[in-house]
Amino acid sequence: MAKSNMENNNSNFDVIVMGGGPAGSTIASILAREGRKVVLFEKEQFPRHQYRRIADDRYLFYVPAVGFLEKLKQSPFTVKYSVQFANSAGRESRPFYFFEANHHESAVTWQVTRSVFDQMLIEHAEEQGAVVYQKTASSE
Repeated sequence: MAKSNMENNNSNFDVIVMGGGPAGSTIASILAREGRKVVLFEKEQFPRHQYRRIADDRYLFYVPAVGFLEKLKQSPFTVKYSVQFANSAGRESRPFYFFEANHHESAVTWQVTRSVFDQMLIEHAEEQGAVVYQKTASSE
């Protein structure tokens, strides 16, 4: 996926995106889907090591606009429909079901392996038409 010869690419771009994490890959996907000429620069080579995290509805609300929801639904990640809290004495709250507060198809979370999730997103940005360069950190 990494482009190897930036010097020979004389394209003009509408948008330059710096960073291929979830925010950068998402905006690159959205803009490319809308017909913009997008180039994305990521300083590391994916997959890169990241800790586990939950992809929650603050991000997932935008997933349909990116065209990524079906890929996420078909992924091996664990889907979570609610959250429950416990205090220091071990007393648990009632479960909070995300769909009760957010009537949206993305009213769930996924327990993701961040490196795999990031890889999926940056590949999706490229599939949408963004030009992606990885391992672009300066040698300084």
